[in-house]
Amino acid sequence: MSYQEPTGLAGRQRRERWQRARVLAGALLVMCMLGVVYGFSALTEPLARTFPSWSQQDIQAANTLALLFFALSMVPAGWLQDQYGPRLTPLLAALFFLVGLLGASQATRPDQKMLWWASYGVLNGIGVGLATVSPLAALNKWFPERRGLISGVALMGFGIGAAIFIPTVSNYLDPARGGHSLQQFFQLHALLVAAGVALGGWQLQNPPRLRELARAAHAGVRDRAWGEMLGTPRFWTLWLMMALSCTAGLMTIAVVKAAVKENPLLTAAQASLAGSILALCNALGRPLWGLISDRLGRQRAFVALFALQATAMFLLAPGLAAGAGPAFVLVGLIGLNFGGAFGLFAPATAEAFGTRHLGVNYGFVFTGYGVAGVLGPQVAAYYKDTLGVFGPAFQIGGLLAATASLTALVWTWRTPRAPGAPVVELPDRAEAVELDRAAD
Repeated sequence: MSYQEPTGLAGRQRRERWQRARVLAGALLVMCMLGVVYGFSALTEPLARTFPSWSQQDIQAANTLALLFFALSMVPAGWLQDQYGPRLTPLLAALFFLVGLLGASQATRPDQKMLWWASYGVLNGIGVGLATVSPLAALNKWFPERRGLISGVALMGFGIGAAIFIPTVSNYLDPARGGHSLQQFFQLHALLVAAGVALGGWQLQNPPRLRELARAAHAGVRDRAWGEMLGTPRFWTLWLMMALSCTAGLMTIAVVKAAVKENPLLTAAQASLAGSILALCNALGRPLWGLISDRLGRQRAFVALFALQATAMFLLAPGLAAGAGPAFVLVGLIGLNFGGAFGLFAPATAEAFGTRHLGVNYGFVFTGYGVAGVLGPQVAAYYKDTLGVFGPAFQIGGLLAATASLTALVWTWRTPRAPGAPVVELPDRAEAVELDRAAD
């Protein structure tokens, strides 16, 4: 749409409300499709049943690779988003999902571990990374006054997708229900995810550049390119907090069903329910902690959230042994805090370094998630393979979350503007017309 003189304030407000709603709906659809990355626990038992010679570390390696390449692909995805707008990367992601998940459906023999790791791990992980950055970048530009809440609402789609995925897939693959094969599942999964990501991604768009500049100037934020950002302590503090906190959450997400089953008094249905509770709380925690951080500030929210996560991780092993009630409460609290933390990093990055380069800047912050994706599931799998229990891994997760809380506590979030630092200047009327045309 080319620039047109608004016919009135009411018309302009209606148009902006419609554009905001469309972008938010598209972002939610994309994120729901991506929520399957947190539903991997539903696949561990079918994989172990289909390939009994594979160890837990063999099975978790695909999840580890998916999380790693999810994080690594965020940087190039952010650059593409910043250069070409928010629609390109979801369309590329749909292609990666289609190829990767169809490739996973062809891994039918125990000697095809490399095919399984490359398709589900590498290609699927790249697809998740390509699709994640555009919704967050677009929403932070459209809703600068409620960045925490709106990022949380969008990222809630991850949890909603996982909450639907875990019980659905568990039933679909359950032998007692005439379960389908993994090959059938991945073929259907490929088509649904690729179509959903492409459709949702096509609804995304950036606001007119004039509006973005005006809001940045009003907020007093100076845009920093990634090279400048990497030289600041604030970036490395954000990165460290993400790596530490996400390790604790991801190790629980990856093994929650198997960990619940360590208690012989708990049933398979209760284990599946625990996975769904974690996924649902993961979803709810994102807008909840986003709203809290909008009101209290990011630093205070980070400190409180990580402290609660550390407490829950320390109590998780005895809680699982105590019965279904404590297990469900602690698993839900971990999901609530993990989801909440995940939802705070994008607005924190925007507020620290501006929105002009948010795609690539957030991509660099998100590489901390890649480290967590390697450490979390593999530490849990190591203790299961060597000691037969997950408990020691959960204690390590508690220590990491406590360290993240201390890091946030000593971090000075409010950094005054350096003397002489440039401020954003609004364009004149002629430039505004050109900027709006370029944005469309």
